[in-house]
Amino acid sequence: MRVTTVGGSTEAIHIAAGVPFPIRVTRVWATGATGIVALW
Repeated sequence: MRVTTVGGSTEAIHIAAGVPFPIRVTRVWATGATGIVALW
C-alpha cells in the first residue's frame, strides 16, 4: 500500500496480512487495501 509518513515522504510498503507494522503515517492512499486497523 502507499502511505505518506509523518516525516513527509511517500512510500510504497508491503505488509503481510495480520502482522502489526508500527509506522506513523498522515495519509493512506487509495490502493484497494482493506482491513486496515489503526492503533493509538
